[in-house]
Amino acid sequence: MAISNLLFVDANIWLDFYRVRNDTGLRLLEHTEALSEKLIVTYQLDFMVESPWRALPMYLRLTFWTGAMAYISFLFARFDLGNGHSSPGVMLTAAFFGAFVGFALASMFANRVKRKALQQ
Repeated sequence: MAISNLLFVDANIWLDFYRVRNDTGLRLLEHTEALSEKLIVTYQLDFMVESPWRALPMYLRLTFWTGAMAYISFLFARFDLGNGHSSPGVMLTAAFFGAFVGFALASMFANRVKRKALQQ
């Protein structure tokens, strides 16, 4: 049984084909794609180049958590226990810190999803 020739292409090398400013990189990319049955690529390349829509739920989650936590913090900061109303500065500061916490939570959840996908 003969061993066929295989070509390993790292993600950085693959992306260098796109960074070249002339037709040479695109021609090399076409020749490399013609050998697709003999290519070995990393998971990072599959994740970044082949299916960019996989990352969409993570970005939506990031947007949702940031906005939701900012809004909830803004609502909690509207009323002060003493006179009943807070100043606009306090409300904006609370909204900012809520957005920061929401961004941190969403980033943590997105990293967890990526880590679980890499383990499989």
